[in-house]
Amino acid sequence: MCDHLQDAENRTPLFAVPKNGENLPGAAAAAGAEAAKPLPSPFSHAADKWALPAALWAGYLYCLALFAPNDFRWPYHIRIGGENGLWLYCMPLILCTVFCTGVTVWCRLRRIRGAAESPLWLGCLLTVAAAMGFDRLNAAGWALGWLAFHGFAVVWALARTGQLTGGRTGPAFVPDVLRGIGRGFAGLAAWPRDVWAFFAGLPRRPRRKSGHTVPALLCIGAALVLLMLAAKQLAGADDLFADRLQQLVEALIFWKDLSVEPAVVFSLIFMFPVGAFFYGMTVAGHRALDEHPRPAVSVYAEALAPARQVPVGLLCGVLAAFAVLYFAFFGIQSGYFLGAFTGKLPEGFTVANYARQGFFELCRVVLLNFILLAAAEIFALKPLHGCRPLQGASAVILVQSILLWGTAASKLGLYISVFGFTAKRLLAAWALLVLAVALCRWLRRVWARCSVLRPCLLAGAVSFALLCLY
Repeated sequence: MCDHLQDAENRTPLFAVPKNGENLPGAAAAAGAEAAKPLPSPFSHAADKWALPAALWAGYLYCLALFAPNDFRWPYHIRIGGENGLWLYCMPLILCTVFCTGVTVWCRLRRIRGAAESPLWLGCLLTVAAAMGFDRLNAAGWALGWLAFHGFAVVWALARTGQLTGGRTGPAFVPDVLRGIGRGFAGLAAWPRDVWAFFAGLPRRPRRKSGHTVPALLCIGAALVLLMLAAKQLAGADDLFADRLQQLVEALIFWKDLSVEPAVVFSLIFMFPVGAFFYGMTVAGHRALDEHPRPAVSVYAEALAPARQVPVGLLCGVLAAFAVLYFAFFGIQSGYFLGAFTGKLPEGFTVANYARQGFFELCRVVLLNFILLAAAEIFALKPLHGCRPLQGASAVILVQSILLWGTAASKLGLYISVFGFTAKRLLAAWALLVLAVALCRWLRRVWARCSVLRPCLLAGAVSFALLCLY
């Protein structure tokens, strides 16, 4: 409101000049002009321009590795190793080399300092790629191998481009990965917009906020992936459909007189969304980081603060109930479960039956205890450190979990000592190794502040990458 003064005769009020500039003439117009002012060009550095075609090339190699059949040899590619060549075997490594080299060169040109642990994730990615290329996924299997291949690629890209919270893996690891994947799908819109800005020389304009943009992009990306997989499976199921599909694609791209492999056609089509995903996860993701910096880890802790509503006594009672249950279990089945340590099996059991029965159940109980302890730490009315009753109850549960883990490990050790190593037994041993790291770190966390997720992720990633070479 404006202040007013009375004139000399105290009759007509004289309005003074407003103290702020909100009510000045033309203030609204100036604010509108400021809001409509275009944003600067997305190409603040020349390296961003070269990233546009480089992302397409990486997307083409990825699609070619996905669609190519086992006997596919495209004559336009450089053959390695004679007539048959090693192209298919080198394809995952070539794809990783192109992608990682491109991202590294772009980061160096932009002077982006990546996380200190990015070489570790790069080593894991190259190891899994080599295992895939030379068909060494005997222990992990192709499903877990492909999942690890993509997971290591995403985490390395986020670490190298500086998109991890705090510059390292930690409690915000899952939000960072989900955010990075979301940025990749957002690249389906960012890459065409930047291509248009590159050729037209137009600056970026502010985007209108819409709550349906991210779901729409996720829907489009998921539909493209499913369409790609469905077309590949249908083409492999029926030769006539594969021929008709090839003829349709050749007619659309005016390649009627040229014999083109379906893998090449699909790669040329789907390299655009895949390349846009790579572009959005790296270049556009780092650009979004400048506009919206990552929140600190303390922000996530503050967000969980209102959840501290459960009294400590009640939580200690719940933990005590679990402890009593485990004590009763050990007391009743002590002879049965100690047979793996002593080498004396119960009557009626063979080594195979004894080792298999209860192994996975014991591992699930350990995971259940992790969930229980995490919930107690999050929802307790008082923090864990400084609350002796909660610390003591948590320590008892962890010690019992270590005994359960030791029983499961003894069963697996007895099984391996009698029947030897197999792929599944090695995978089970890897899971026990990760559980052991988690148990040791959580037991230390009860009495001293330390991270549990970070060492588990690093140890699990390195050991799984080495396991893929078996």
